[in-house]
Amino acid sequence: MMNTMKNVFMFTDKKVRGSIVILLITIILYSFISIAPVYYIQKLIDAINIQNQEKAIYDILLFGSLYLFLQISAQLFGALSDLITEKIQTRFGSELQVKLYDHFQNSDMIGKENSTILSNRLIDDTKYVSMNFFNSIKVLFSSILTFIIGVGFMIQINIYLTLIIFPLGLITALTSRVIEKKAKIYADEKRNAEEGLWKCFSQGILGAFTLKLYDQKQIYVSNIRTSTNEVKKISFKQNRMESISKFAVGSLYMITIGFIMIFSAIFVIQNRISIGGLTALMMYNHMLVDPLINLLDCRQMLAKCSVSIRRIHEILHQKTSYRNISKQWIDTIECKDVSFWYDEDNKIFHHMDLVLQTNNLYLMKGRSGIGKTTFVNLIVGFLYPQSGTIRYLSDASYIDALPNVAYLMQDGFIFDISIKDNIKIANADISEKEMDRLIDVCCLKDVLDNFNDTPIGENGNLLSGGERKRLLLAQTLARKESHVLIFDELSSSLDSYTYKMICKNIQPFLKNKICIFIEHSEDHYMDYDAELKFQDGAIQKCPMII
Repeated sequence: MMNTMKNVFMFTDKKVRGSIVILLITIILYSFISIAPVYYIQKLIDAINIQNQEKAIYDILLFGSLYLFLQISAQLFGALSDLITEKIQTRFGSELQVKLYDHFQNSDMIGKENSTILSNRLIDDTKYVSMNFFNSIKVLFSSILTFIIGVGFMIQINIYLTLIIFPLGLITALTSRVIEKKAKIYADEKRNAEEGLWKCFSQGILGAFTLKLYDQKQIYVSNIRTSTNEVKKISFKQNRMESISKFAVGSLYMITIGFIMIFSAIFVIQNRISIGGLTALMMYNHMLVDPLINLLDCRQMLAKCSVSIRRIHEILHQKTSYRNISKQWIDTIECKDVSFWYDEDNKIFHHMDLVLQTNNLYLMKGRSGIGKTTFVNLIVGFLYPQSGTIRYLSDASYIDALPNVAYLMQDGFIFDISIKDNIKIANADISEKEMDRLIDVCCLKDVLDNFNDTPIGENGNLLSGGERKRLLLAQTLARKESHVLIFDELSSSLDSYTYKMICKNIQPFLKNKICIFIEHSEDHYMDYDAELKFQDGAIQKCPMII
């Protein structure tokens, strides 16, 4: 539990920590004030037996007023602690989601994790922790204080009755420990089963046409049913465990009340406690038992939270290779003795030397898997070589910066927003005149007329393949400050006429830049300056022969 709390407090900022301190002070006041009325109940009832009527009435009015004041104050501090807890949970949840997304953007997880499962996991874990952790801590802290203060009041009434409750408290604590371990196991199992179900659902939805085409729909329905049954089975185990827990704690509660009733009645007969003391015990017997029940519930909830917290902690401690350095204008990229591999037994580049210069158009060809995308990711700073250096020059001087890059990715993602808003992702300050020019250059006029300002579907699924490619091209060209342009399969999804027209239209955008075209097409409508050929783990820059 301590590790869980430590991990959570690592995620908090100064404002949240300050609010936590205020919350703890509020809980201390609430716990004391909510128990204090037991003292005045005892005094009020015992005042009935005072022989002096005026004194009796005075004490009854005094202690009754103090009782009411403390009860109202307890309600006030209870509501205040709830409000502060809600504020902490809301701020913590929103800040944690931003922190997770920011870290993910800079981590090596991009492209390695299933996006649907990962997004569901991030949202589910942060939501679960933010909604339950601090509330559980509030109840836990309050229960411990209430129990300690309650013991003090109970001892004041009668120490023997207090000692009767301790064995029951010990049994409850041991029960709590066993249930906590089980709760963690079931929480882990349920999360894993739910991830399998999410994956099955998302793939079934995204691949619906493929499943229909090959008559595999029923098989996939069977897979979803199996995953659903697995989640249901684990949920039943959790519910069964919680039911047993409630039965055990409820029984302990009733046993405790029974002991208090029996022994306190005997002690009244023996004049060991007063009628006021008996009444106070009966009205406030929960001040020792309820905290034990709450402690059990909190431990179960924190056990479930610990699963989400551990997963959040793992994501926030994922390795990151992102370099947060400035971007500057460059005119030369120099690769010197570069070696890179994903698997050490299968090196992609081995002692590669290459120089790329501005005002040059480079054609890169080669079979799939040879390393074209890896090379591009290396020179733009998405990946880093295991050995050797990739350096950038501006006016013949080395600079400690990355180039501004515009990259037409073959499978670039399109957001479910309008055509123009997708283009503005690359340049939020683009003028209407520049936007209109891009629409013409990329042959998007008919697409824009069709959709206007309406969203274009998840990953642009309302567009055809050629329309998606032209939109991604417009987004690439919108980044005016880029001095490295990369086009991965510009010709794909475009008919020969449109491809030829676009190649002609984009010529003015290529001036004073390092331009790399990755192509499989043999139709050349660009005047390339050199071809980059892969050979023996290196890249050779060769003159164009067309």
